[in-house]
Amino acid sequence: MLASDFSKIADSLRLKYPPAFWLAFNDLVEISQTVGFQRFFPKARFIRSLSDVQMAHEDGLPGNLTPFLLEEQPKHKDYYCFTEAVSDSGNAVVIFASHAIVAEWSDFATFLLWVKQQSAQS
Repeated sequence: MLASDFSKIADSLRLKYPPAFWLAFNDLVEISQTVGFQRFFPKARFIRSLSDVQMAHEDGLPGNLTPFLLEEQPKHKDYYCFTEAVSDSGNAVVIFASHAIVAEWSDFATFLLWVKQQSAQS
């Protein structure tokens, strides 16, 4: 997936992503194509349709979270989301699952570093 493709999807769905996401989007795509990423996140995929967003809200995703990635789990879905900007460093990244935030990173750069580390270890 290219940034321009995801940008068109985001625009059509009226999803707002922070500048840090767009600056590192190609890095995330590149990482997502590695064997390590696919082992650690075997059922992960980028949000790509209005039905994905509607499904997230039906699963209880609050309106102040903007999903960009989802991962199917046996009994639920993990939604990787941005929060509304809360600090000078920008938007936090959270995992929302089963009506709760279950993990959080202070910004997208920190999240991306974690993804790289997990992918390298898998």
